[in-house]
Amino acid sequence: MRLLKIQQKILPVLGLFLLLNHALFAQKKVQWKVRVTPSETMLEVGETVQFTAKLVDKSGIEKDTTFLWSVSGNGVGLVDGDGLFTAQRPGNAHVVASAGRLSGKASVSVQRDSLWGVWRVVIVPSDTVLIPGESVPFTAFLEDSTGAVKDTTFQWSVDDPDVATLDAEAVLTAHERGHTFVHASVGALSGKAHVTVARDTLAWQWLKSLKVLVSPGDTLVAPGSTLTYSAVLVDSSGQAIDTTFSWSADGDIGVMDENGLLTAGEEKAQGFVYATVGSISGKSHVVVNDTTGNAEGREEGVRLVIVPADTAVAIGETVQYAVQLVDSLGNVVDTTTTEWQMRGRIVGSLTADGFFTATNRGMGLVKARLGRYVATTHVMVAHAQDLAGGDSVKVKFKHRDGVGVGNLVSKAEKDVLKIGGLPFPLNMLNGGELAFPPGSLTEDIAIEITIPSQTLVGDSTVSFADEILSGIAFHVYVNDTLVSPYYFDDPVGLTLPYKPDLMAELGLNVEDLWLYFYNDSTGYTDNGITNVVLDTANHVIYGEIAHFSEIMIVSQDCACTDVAPVAALPETHELMSNYPNPFNPSTTIQFRVGGLSTVPVSLTIYNILGQEVRQLTDRVYHPGLHTLNWDGRDHNGRTVGTGIYIYRLTVGDFTETRRMVFAK
Repeated sequence: MRLLKIQQKILPVLGLFLLLNHALFAQKKVQWKVRVTPSETMLEVGETVQFTAKLVDKSGIEKDTTFLWSVSGNGVGLVDGDGLFTAQRPGNAHVVASAGRLSGKASVSVQRDSLWGVWRVVIVPSDTVLIPGESVPFTAFLEDSTGAVKDTTFQWSVDDPDVATLDAEAVLTAHERGHTFVHASVGALSGKAHVTVARDTLAWQWLKSLKVLVSPGDTLVAPGSTLTYSAVLVDSSGQAIDTTFSWSADGDIGVMDENGLLTAGEEKAQGFVYATVGSISGKSHVVVNDTTGNAEGREEGVRLVIVPADTAVAIGETVQYAVQLVDSLGNVVDTTTTEWQMRGRIVGSLTADGFFTATNRGMGLVKARLGRYVATTHVMVAHAQDLAGGDSVKVKFKHRDGVGVGNLVSKAEKDVLKIGGLPFPLNMLNGGELAFPPGSLTEDIAIEITIPSQTLVGDSTVSFADEILSGIAFHVYVNDTLVSPYYFDDPVGLTLPYKPDLMAELGLNVEDLWLYFYNDSTGYTDNGITNVVLDTANHVIYGEIAHFSEIMIVSQDCACTDVAPVAALPETHELMSNYPNPFNPSTTIQFRVGGLSTVPVSLTIYNILGQEVRQLTDRVYHPGLHTLNWDGRDHNGRTVGTGIYIYRLTVGDFTETRRMVFAK
């Protein structure tokens, strides 16, 4: 009986103790969690990412321990014992780090290689014949279906090192008679070039001049379809030589019979068809894909195209612009409603359905937006008589040491020069454009384009001093005489690419980018650079340039923009009288920014009732003289009525106004 009473007293206390102990244990157990870094990541097939994990309590204190790593997802990727994840195929997965009963996970999304199906590797030369002991340098670049090129770093290899070998600079040296292939690879993409090594005889020297032409050329075929190829052997004069060819094809694109009939294989394959006679061969690039134009599931490589592109129009004429959303193979996948906008100088009116009417002489940009896709094209407006002729421009690209690169390019007024295909280090200019509107020249000129003096060139990298993002240098010759700087009668259009990853490295804001002229004695100035447009979708900046010298892309708040001599800087701000005045259709407004540092500036136009008509600028300027143009249009692009207009300059607390007259 006494024992029972003792038990009745002890059991509730013991139960309470066990309950408290369990609660304390549970509290201790749940106060730690596993944090995996990065928590979310996206990468392409073949890429790797290093995951790390730590124990973290609710107060944020971290604790290191040993984790077991695993990955979910059917074959999406592998993770090793140190948390290094390697992507193997497209899909979604979770990387899990476990320590005892605790675990944490991170989300992984693996995409197909973004270059696949969009770009192909082009090797130059594609076919070559050597004799033992001869050498030839190889180069390679990526090219898409539109002909646009992209430079990158390739891995080089050769099939048969007994026939020929490659050094680290991709220079091939022939050793003994035979055939081999040179390969250039980047990621999942690769290209190859045929090499023949033969004995040194006069007959073979003639044979080296022969070429095999394969027809059709670059081709898109549907999976399972058939296509018959033909070939012809021609000599250096273009004379055809009757012969018989043997046919072959890269295995991924299909089966080729002895008569040149290709049966296409699986979708999303690409390679070459080869026609060979003796030791000479020709080839044609083949892409196997659905040709119906169905866009479902084909986001990669889709781009917006404006038709017509880069147009020259006489004042009073009209152009109906249209857009096509095309994939990497040129298939039109969408042509739905588009947003249209005039950028840069307003040279005409543009309706909501892309109907352009030319009204003002000059050059502007037509911008189209379809969802998240953006495209721009030049429109040059001139008098009809100016479009009838034009002076010529010869363009040559050169290394800074004076060695020429590529062929001499001949252009004329109303032409647009697309810069591409340049080797290192001039490849930093690839993606740029140079547009000459009618009336910009009064004589024939020759231009040498190179990298600026402030460019720092390493073994494989290009960088700049003073937080410059990019730049270009022009040397203009008239009758073989250097003219520097060379001024145009009307500004020319210049588009320069910039690197977003370099901006991130320098901690710069994309909205602060601007174009500047640079001179060793006077520093930086944007006087003579107008209608600057920043295209963040295509990572380029556009501006109209009054003369050619050295031109840089620099952040407006960079300290390097203040290097102009202090004695040349104005002490006070000043708004000058516009000219001409009265005016029609456009007028020029100049103002000076005083002091020693950059300041925010706005210049706004009002009507006589004080209503805002147009804001010409609202950004940061460095000290010095600046020029803006007003084309007599309001913020909606409509021509204003005849009357008096007021323009007001605001620089910090400083304000100054003047009057001008627009007369129709």
